[in-house]
Amino acid sequence: MTGGDRDLAREVIGIFLDNARDYLGALDGAADLAAWQGAAHKLKGAARGLGAWRLEELCRQAEAVSDLEGERHALSTAIAAAIDDIRAHAAGRAL
Repeated sequence: MTGGDRDLAREVIGIFLDNARDYLGALDGAADLAAWQGAAHKLKGAARGLGAWRLEELCRQAEAVSDLEGERHALSTAIAAAIDDIRAHAAGRAL
C-alpha cells in the first residue's frame, strides 16, 4: 500500500490509530443499534484498508449484532484489544 515508503507507512498507521480511537469511542457511546452498527462499519473499512484482518472480522461481527446489549461488551473489549495490538506492533517495529 505504501510502496515501501516507511514514513508514509508510519503516517498511514498513525491516521488509522487516531481514527480507530474515535470509532471505538463511538462504539462505546452508541445509544442505539444503528449508531453501533455505523461505527462498526466505519472501523471495519478502515481495518480492511490497513490489512488488519483480525480487527476487520471483529468489526464485521459487531456490525451484524442484532441485540446491542447481548454482545456489546465482549465485542467492544475484543475490538479495543485488537487496536491495542496494532498500536503495540507498530510501536515495536521499525517500519
